[in-house]
Amino acid sequence: MVNDSENGLPANVGWAPCPSDLPQTKDGLEGHPTTGHIAAQQRLLVRLYTDESLRDRMASSPNEVLVEYGLAPDEASTWQAMLADIGLFAESLHIKRCAEARVLLPMALAALGRKTFNELFLNFASTFLPTGHRKPHADSVAFGAWLLSRRSDSPVKELWQRDIIEFEHISRSMLFRRIGLITRCLGHVVHLWNPNATPNQPPSTRRTRYVWWSWRSQLHWRRVW
Repeated sequence: MVNDSENGLPANVGWAPCPSDLPQTKDGLEGHPTTGHIAAQQRLLVRLYTDESLRDRMASSPNEVLVEYGLAPDEASTWQAMLADIGLFAESLHIKRCAEARVLLPMALAALGRKTFNELFLNFASTFLPTGHRKPHADSVAFGAWLLSRRSDSPVKELWQRDIIEFEHISRSMLFRRIGLITRCLGHVVHLWNPNATPNQPPSTRRTRYVWWSWRSQLHWRRVW
């Protein structure tokens, strides 16, 4: 895979196989595939787009995977032939999710730098699949939690970076709550942090307590001291 050294993203975008490319087992009425067979194929295809470990299993043990999804082992060669294209398309979906996350997490983007942000998000994207009608929001919240949960091998080395990421993570996670209250003592990042500042230059070492509250789905926050 060729990476763009400027932003840490793969240079190529994949093509997505469509249902007509899938194996056509004609066991239905008048020689057409059954509805159940098509549904099983579509379920497997969606999982292959989003689950890297399942793609690895399909490459090494295709018959086992096909049986799990109610499909015939004799379709294995066709599925394996599509794996490369499925993998490329899955990568393009991760790149799209990364672009959406950069828009929703400008403070984390500024603190980490664009290249590091992109590389970390692509590592994260293979571990999480957002659901619901606010997928970009779910991605941004889960990515913030993923960054903050990494300890011994955390790429977020500086306390001021963690404070910035945590401030933004709490703000995002509280955004659509009907009722909620959170308080944290963080670096004084909001009023002194300049998104255009040089990365790795701490804006302040002062620590301040912040309070976030959500009432009737309206988010508020305040610096207490």
